[in-house]
Amino acid sequence: MRVRSISTVLIVSFVALGAYAVEAGGPLWPKAGVVSGANALQTVAPSPEAKSVLAAIRGYSGWPHFAENVKPKRSLAHNGMWVLVFHNDVVTRAVAKRQLPLPEGSLLVKENRFEPTGKVALLTVMSKQHGRWFWLEVVPAQGAGEPQVVKAGGTAIEGFRAQACAGCHEQNVDNDGVFSHPFAEE
Repeated sequence: MRVRSISTVLIVSFVALGAYAVEAGGPLWPKAGVVSGANALQTVAPSPEAKSVLAAIRGYSGWPHFAENVKPKRSLAHNGMWVLVFHNDVVTRAVAKRQLPLPEGSLLVKENRFEPTGKVALLTVMSKQHGRWFWLEVVPAQGAGEPQVVKAGGTAIEGFRAQACAGCHEQNVDNDGVFSHPFAEE
């Protein structure tokens, strides 16, 4: 498996997001509870493509987890948040067949929390389309509103070239960019 050192992966993530560190043990970015000002998470309405992906993941919380991620665990990337990964039936079939790269229509949804049992703060999504990953990071819908796409460095984290995602995941090409399940080792 071709993966650079975790420190390199973390540095790439932090640089891509314009992140900053807070006291050890705490979330790294965004700062918990900050809703306005320079440290606030910046968002934008989803594009039509992102809305299509969001429609495809409706009901994701009823999807299965990978065996190694049945409860939230601290992510080595994703800014140290607690994550829980769900996958659709396309991925379930690929796991059973030991199929890699993952096929068209594969969907991975990662819930990101500040605490293991806390409220979902962000959703990060990988959607396999046209043989490539479409990346998406959103703040879940509040009330009757729609999810909002997170911005990093002034750029929405959505699309095939979302550097905040691809810059890290592309380092794991032998596993189709997926860190939450070791397909390549099966």
